[in-house]
Amino acid sequence: MALSEATIFGSSPTTRRNANRLAEFLIDQYLKNPGEGWNYTTSGSDFSVSGWVSLGLKSAKSADLAIMKSVKSKTVFDQYKK
Repeated sequence: MALSEATIFGSSPTTRRNANRLAEFLIDQYLKNPGEGWNYTTSGSDFSVSGWVSLGLKSAKSADLAIMKSVKSKTVFDQYKK
């Protein structure tokens, strides 16, 4: 979330790249077990962790990160809403 928000406010290209890589990692973790959310180790069902991750991905979307325009990202957002 912090890297994505730093990107929104005009940080370096390195920050943008790392924010994108982290968002992609979180999306990939969700897609390993769709519908379960996230927990402290990988994917899973910890409500507080899932809440923070979803806020971070929302920030990544606001930062217009490349991964957030992908089919994988759309899949996660569509499934997570359910």
